[in-house]
Amino acid sequence: MSGLQNSAMRSATSLAIDDVLDTGDLRCPLPVLKAAARLKTMTPGQCLRVVCRDSAAIIDFEVFCHHTPHELRQSYEQEDGVYVIDINCGAKVRDPA
Repeated sequence: MSGLQNSAMRSATSLAIDDVLDTGDLRCPLPVLKAAARLKTMTPGQCLRVVCRDSAAIIDFEVFCHHTPHELRQSYEQEDGVYVIDINCGAKVRDPA
């Protein structure tokens, strides 16, 4: 686990975090695309913490969660320019046959 992930897990004192995705310096739309792929592997109700340095990430994830069954639990910027976004995995959407 990277230093960012360790820091993110330690700051989750009151929230249960099931998985951490560190997207590093990737920019829009890659953090959202990587999170969407990771959420597909998770069970509804689990929480994914995304850690990134993209200043647009908070808005991008608000829009993403608005258009998907996933729930944005919290998002914030740390003092070191790292953004943390916690997302509850929503119900799985079936692909049309």
